[in-house]
Amino acid sequence: MPSSCCIQVTVDEKGRIVLPATIRRTLGLEKGEKLYLDMVISENIIVMRRGETYGRKT
Repeated sequence: MPSSCCIQVTVDEKGRIVLPATIRRTLGLEKGEKLYLDMVISENIIVMRRGETYGRKT
C-alpha cells in the first residue's frame, strides 16, 4: 500500500464506518484495539491515532 491513499467508506444506519482490511493489515490493527479520532473541522479531516501512542511526543 502506498504511503498515502484515498479509500471511500460508507456510514451505515447506526453511524458506523468500517476500516477496510487493507488499512487494518497495513497498520497492524487488531480486534479490540483502541483508536482516537481528532477532527480538523475547518478542513473536514479526521485523523486517527492509536490508543497507546495518543498524547506521546515523538
